[in-house]
Amino acid sequence: MRTSQSQRKNICCWIGFIPGGLIVGIISSIAVTIILGGSSWLSGMKWDAPINLFLAAGISGYASTMAAIYIAPEKNKEISIIISATFFVLIGIGDIVLRFHRSEWVRIIEAVCFMIGVIISVVQVKNKLLTTQLPKSM
Repeated sequence: MRTSQSQRKNICCWIGFIPGGLIVGIISSIAVTIILGGSSWLSGMKWDAPINLFLAAGISGYASTMAAIYIAPEKNKEISIIISATFFVLIGIGDIVLRFHRSEWVRIIEAVCFMIGVIISVVQVKNKLLTTQLPKSM
C-alpha cells in the first residue's frame, strides 16, 4: 500500500511541476509589477517603466523555474532541472520570435531577462545539488 501512495505522489508531482511553475511565475510577475509599479509611481515614474518590466520578468523566470524544480520528485532533480529549464527557455525564445516580427524591443529584452532568471535559478540549484552530492574530503 505504501508504494502505491508514493507512486501516486510521484505521478502527481511529475504532472504538476510545469503547471505549478507557470502559476508561481505568473503570480510573482504580478506581485513584483505591483510592488515596483507602486514605488515607481510614488517617485514620479510610470508604473510600466522598462526597468520594472525587466526586473519582473527576471524574477518571474527565476521563481517559475525554482517552483517547478521544487515540486518535482526528489529522486529525479536533475531530470526536472533539464525539463523545466528547457521548457521555460523555449517559452522565452518563442516570445522573442513573436516580438521580433513586431519590432517590440522592450518586450524582447523582457523575454531575455526572463531567460536570464531561468538560467540563474538552474545554476544555483545545480551548484547546490553538486555540493550536497560530492563526498567530503579530509
